[in-house]
Amino acid sequence: WKYEQQFENSLILKRFMFEFLDAFLPLFYIAFYEMNIQTLTGELYSLFLCDGFRRIATESILPLAMHWWQFKSLHKQYATRQHNSQLSDSDLVIAGLEAHHIAMESQLDKYELFDDYLEMMIQFGYITLFASCFPSAAILAFISNIFEVWSDSFKLCFLSQRPFVVRTASIHATWILVLQFMAWFSILTNCFIFAICSEQMEEWFPSFFIPDKDIDGLDEIKMGNARYVILIMFGLEHIIALLCALIHLLIPNMSNAVDIQLQKKQHALYTD
Repeated sequence: WKYEQQFENSLILKRFMFEFLDAFLPLFYIAFYEMNIQTLTGELYSLFLCDGFRRIATESILPLAMHWWQFKSLHKQYATRQHNSQLSDSDLVIAGLEAHHIAMESQLDKYELFDDYLEMMIQFGYITLFASCFPSAAILAFISNIFEVWSDSFKLCFLSQRPFVVRTASIHATWILVLQFMAWFSILTNCFIFAICSEQMEEWFPSFFIPDKDIDGLDEIKMGNARYVILIMFGLEHIIALLCALIHLLIPNMSNAVDIQLQKKQHALYTD
């Protein structure tokens, strides 16, 4: 790539497409082909909870154990050099502590912001794509993110090298496009689950369906009523999409007061 920005955009899209299919393709199969909502809900609970525990274990607990073992060996080497050194006690302590500290930090892993962003994108997918059959995902994500903040803070302070500071106004624009894609795509998936894959629409419009629990999927719809079911499904999808578009257009990303303060600061920088 000619520019680093182009490389980052391509990397984000390719990694997201791979992780998106890897995480959600089996769930799409259960939801839209097998149309087994009970199995889908169980899979969502197990995947969501296991993924949360996996992130904390692989990002904090396991690296802590590995680095503790490495630091223990470095401490032994430092004690040996201190014993064999010919420097005075004060010079020995200062030089030894600095060398020991630098050696420990050099063994730490580099902080990868990309992986943290990608984890949040997949979690957002669990919350939005299957919200009609997994409504508790938002609450579980809120609780999980509280522990995730503690875990990431511990990783930043003790388990990774100091990251380079990059001044930026917001997150990467490609990540915002990924969030927008999943938000719009979730309208389709939830409306389809509501109308076809589950019994939710049957509870709202029982006259359109055959009251037989042994029949699943499209066979539940009475003869001649399928067009009404499809009409309601796509009508609901268009209404939700219209509401989302209105929210996006009418509610600004930044309040007027904040915008004015930023303009004042920008003006002060150029005038001074």
